[in-house]
Amino acid sequence: MSNIPKIFFVDLDGTLINKKNKKLISKKNLMAVNWINQESKFIITTGRSFSDKKVKKILEMTNSNTAILSSGAQILYENKLIHEYFFDIVDVNKIISIAKENKINFALFTNEQEYLITQNSLYKLLARITQRKRLKAYHIKEIEKINLNKVLKTAFIVYPFQINKILKKLRSTISGVNYFSAHYNWVIEITSSSVSKASQALEICQKFNIDPKDCINFGDSMADEDLSRILGKSVAMQNGDFEYIKNATFIAPHYKYDGFYHVVSELLNKNERK
Repeated sequence: MSNIPKIFFVDLDGTLINKKNKKLISKKNLMAVNWINQESKFIITTGRSFSDKKVKKILEMTNSNTAILSSGAQILYENKLIHEYFFDIVDVNKIISIAKENKINFALFTNEQEYLITQNSLYKLLARITQRKRLKAYHIKEIEKINLNKVLKTAFIVYPFQINKILKKLRSTISGVNYFSAHYNWVIEITSSSVSKASQALEICQKFNIDPKDCINFGDSMADEDLSRILGKSVAMQNGDFEYIKNATFIAPHYKYDGFYHVVSELLNKNERK
């Protein structure tokens, strides 16, 4: 790997952005992105979809035109959405059945909207109050209002003690999907088996004629683990999942303390500004 990575693949939540920061990206982290854009390429890799308003705002803030979205189910390349990979409807229905059986609230990411599907009316009401800017909340009985043929990704919201049981159920019931834990085992992200952040990163590297081993990724969960296996180096945030941290090349400080900025400043030999 050359001294300076040729592409920086960077996760959003828990890595680059701080939800409590009204500007989404801190001044220091944005400075780091600008440094990258001067010497390399900056590419977002996120579980959020292209329909997410924050994604579009961040693309603008970072002067980016290429991104891996919906955990690999969407590829934005030079401002064009060149790929969208949807679930087979049979698998979608199996996922919904598992959620119903285990009374799991879950998110559905389509090419037009992100939805939160709840198992009770109170949770639906709370979701509409707290998540209205990002997610449209429906009760499970209203799921027919959603076009299930255009689902890019799903995410189960679980308790950590449930996760092994649910993963076992997914393995035994559905063969055509990928699934991995995130957010300290509070979430199981599910995508079609035909997509991953890694496969889309390889396609982007090919388009730019760049060796994947000359690239680096920043992340905080097992959703980013597949990137670590195919790129030259990886950076795990201190706030990340333990399994992801232990296999990373570098460990960055917590995202709340601009960990992304601190590692980038070292990689690009910049003097950190106090």
